[in-house]
Amino acid sequence: MQPWTALIVFHAFFAAVALPLGAFQLLRRRRGDRWHVLVGRVWAVSIVLTSVSSFWIGGYSTFLALFLKFLAVVSIVSVVIGWIAARRGDRANHAGFMTGAYLGLVGAFIGVVSAPHRRIPSAFRIYPEEATYATLVILLIAAGILVVTRLAARPRAVRVTS
Repeated sequence: MQPWTALIVFHAFFAAVALPLGAFQLLRRRRGDRWHVLVGRVWAVSIVLTSVSSFWIGGYSTFLALFLKFLAVVSIVSVVIGWIAARRGDRANHAGFMTGAYLGLVGAFIGVVSAPHRRIPSAFRIYPEEATYATLVILLIAAGILVVTRLAARPRAVRVTS
């Protein structure tokens, strides 16, 4: 197994944060409110950082490496088009492109964890406690993001002065 580098940790962290945030966005019934917008912005930035960082991981010599670079480009384009659609009020295209980007992330995650020679399955096999703790910390960070964005999304009370 190749060692974990700062770049791979960066990439894995933002991908891992984006997974629960994206699921939250898709499972939540209410859309378009301030909370949806704030969580969506954090999710979109996480997806873009994950995708951009992937260009410096691995090489370009194998089909898998080229496919992952292609997936990163598609993810960036999907998020950008989805963001533009949201700004224009085009809810159908916004939902379609953002859902597509999330499904791409889920597909990449399944591919990573199903290959036993990859870093994440190897880490759970070699260091099960540490890998479990890291997973819990990432989930707590995602939950913290939800709490902070929820607090920021609350409507402000209007102060009446007499």
